Amino acid sequence: MVAPARQVWSYIKRKVHRLARDHEYMRSPHSIDLEVTGYCNLRCKMCPRKVVLPPQRHLTLEQFGKISSHFPRLKRVNLIGGGEPLLNPDLVPILERACSMGVGAIMTTNGTLLDEAAARSLPRSLRWVYVSIDSPHPEAYGQLRPGADLERVKANAAGLNRLRPDIHLTVQCVLMRENVHDLAGMVRLARGLGADALSVIQVAFTTAETDLLHVAHMDAGVVGQCFAAARQAATESGVDLVLPALNPSRRECFAPWRHPYIAADGGIRPCCYLCRPPDLPEWYLGTQVLIPVHQYSMGNLFQDRFDRVWNTRRFRALRRLVRETEPKGPLSPEGLNRLRKLWLDEGEFSYCSICLYRWGAAC
Repeated sequence: MVAPARQVWSYIKRKVHRLARDHEYMRSPHSIDLEVTGYCNLRCKMCPRKVVLPPQRHLTLEQFGKISSHFPRLKRVNLIGGGEPLLNPDLVPILERACSMGVGAIMTTNGTLLDEAAARSLPRSLRWVYVSIDSPHPEAYGQLRPGADLERVKANAAGLNRLRPDIHLTVQCVLMRENVHDLAGMVRLARGLGADALSVIQVAFTTAETDLLHVAHMDAGVVGQCFAAARQAATESGVDLVLPALNPSRRECFAPWRHPYIAADGGIRPCCYLCRPPDLPEWYLGTQVLIPVHQYSMGNLFQDRFDRVWNTRRFRALRRLVRETEPKGPLSPEGLNRLRKLWLDEGEFSYCSICLYRWGAAC
């Protein structure tokens, strides 16, 4: 059987990135994760904002200009930051500036503000939009995302797909115990909106409260049946389905080589998973680890040249550690927790060896 072109291209990219990881000195990246706002209009049940509030600020057009000047090879910007991008009054000018630079943009939105006027105003640089929807049922959706109306968000997403066929639409779903049985319905919802794909991600930055939402607390056989039903629905509907692993397993980390996180204040961090100071308590199956976020502040673009920061001793040491601690697996959830219990802070960046993202247990 001939592999689909997407799988072949994905394999080629992984091979290229692995080769790149053999080198400590890196050229300026093609892609960055960029904080666009810390403000949000919702208080979602699974969101870490309840415990760790992002800096309440918007990225300005002036800041974007200063930041982008450090990246001569920039081709893609992922607009993130823990808030709702459409609240940023400078979002359209920022996207217009990106368009003039030939830079494509990715945006994740809760969809509540993505009405017809907003959809028409988005510049051509915005090429990928992820709309967050976590249940096909209005009542369940409202409980997960208080203040949001499912029918309005669906209408907004469908309208974006109709008005802007140049934008690739993906529905993104945070996997939880409350919605795992609805995954097949989520596939059909994505199909009804005209989305290219349904992307299912794990709960991120788990607190003691959100830890209880994680499907690792469920019987693996039940979760597997829900995944199988979703795959069958995807096959029948023609929707690309991206599911996380059933058990913690190896996930390659390319962020310190490919796409660092840049904050609105110019702060440089190696990845978006470690972007929020202060140090964070992280829970998984009842076990807490304190993430030493302070270790991952690598410099500031408003004070330093990025090309110098990108190849400092600390950044090169981080890359070596990530490369040398490639996860082996898969593990059971309990096995990952035993590993986390054994982990001790043995030096700078040692959290990377048990990062939940790298084990596929978050995001």
